[in-house]
Amino acid sequence: MRRHMSALQWMERLYGVTSGILGVAALLFILFGPLYGTASSVAVPSSCDSSGVCTTTPTSTETHGTASLLQMGLEPITAMILSILLLCLLAIALSAVLHSSWRQSGWLVVLWIGAVLTLCIAALGTLSIGIFILPSGLLALVAAVLGTRVQVAESA
Repeated sequence: MRRHMSALQWMERLYGVTSGILGVAALLFILFGPLYGTASSVAVPSSCDSSGVCTTTPTSTETHGTASLLQMGLEPITAMILSILLLCLLAIALSAVLHSSWRQSGWLVVLWIGAVLTLCIAALGTLSIGIFILPSGLLALVAAVLGTRVQVAESA
């Protein structure tokens, strides 16, 4: 039998789904966004003498641009971590919706595991991609806390 959802349950659902959407958007930016700057220059030799010594002129061509993580090359460990992150984000959104609807404690456990793993991945990537993942992890943590409050209130 399904009961009406309280304000805490609506907030749990909202924060969980928002965490998942924001996290997937961050993951897409991490994979396809311009995270790396590139530069190259080529000096053109102006003349060579009979002994084979060449002198270059101060003029050279320089190229600047950007590249994504996929263009720079994705290491297998990075692909594995990003895949785990995607699964966590999907689990967060799904478990927040299901726990707020049906109030089954198993979904709350899944929500907590997803939130903790997302925050761990953000901590591991602190100096690189972690800043993009952190907002999603914090929203998932808030959703898990709200879900716990609902669970405790119902068991009392």
